[in-house]
Amino acid sequence: MDVDERQAELIKEFSALPSWEDRYKRLIEFGKKLPPLPKEYYAEKFKVRGCQSSVWLHAEPMPDGRVRFVADSDALIVKGLVALLLRVYSEAKPDEILSASTQFLKDLG
Repeated sequence: MDVDERQAELIKEFSALPSWEDRYKRLIEFGKKLPPLPKEYYAEKFKVRGCQSSVWLHAEPMPDGRVRFVADSDALIVKGLVALLLRVYSEAKPDEILSASTQFLKDLG
């Protein structure tokens, strides 16, 4: 599945949720399902700057040219947002990631 298809799948999934509270609950569920981040990625060099919450992000190239992202956050909602972004962009090719629209984030509500 490509980035556009993943975005469309999330929009469909979130559109089925009747309220913003349900969307927040779903985000929290996504965050709780994130695989544990290896301890070495909690280093300062992997910390995302500008976030009030702590977010750690690591990108690793795959042999076929795609990029795998791993991440974590210390805040439940932010962790859910991170999980959502990983679901869309992880294991995609760099040019696909860079050319993808971010409009889906607004469309999620």
